[in-house]
Amino acid sequence: MKIAIAGAGVSGAYLYRLLNNQGHQVDLFDHDPGTRCGLSPCAWGTSRGFPELVKGSGLDPKKYVMHRLGYVVMGEYWIEADLTTVNKPRVKAQT
Repeated sequence: MKIAIAGAGVSGAYLYRLLNNQGHQVDLFDHDPGTRCGLSPCAWGTSRGFPELVKGSGLDPKKYVMHRLGYVVMGEYWIEADLTTVNKPRVKAQT
């Protein structure tokens, strides 16, 4: 089966790897990663579940996790959260 995936974000990259490992012919399409300010984002932020998602696609999550955070700051408020930043270029290099 030939499959096309639009978007190489966390979900698209995961799906590509999973389907490719199952022997499907997969094409992954993504847009220019630039932003309005001209910079290319170097990290993704995600909530809980990233290590299990990565393990499920046959990769080692320790290679991609940059920081694990227990909170997010919004103005004067510190809000409890379960966040992870991920090395985006390294994940995309695996696709």
